[in-house]
Amino acid sequence: ATRVLNFVIRYRKDINEGDLITYQDERGLNDYNIISIQEYKKKSFRMYLIIECEMYSNVVKKWI
Repeated sequence: ATRVLNFVIRYRKDINEGDLITYQDERGLNDYNIISIQEYKKKSFRMYLIIECEMYSNVVKKWI
């Protein structure tokens, strides 16, 4: 099984498909591989990115 999730962040130019995001969630610290990036503009003037990711590995990192 593959864990897929979406991140919504403010717009950044330096993020590309294939990059890794390290994020701490309820399972601990995990790496997520970016599959796709979509731009999203709210009613305000701010631009956001919707980033679809899948878990890079099923190994959960632990905080030391």
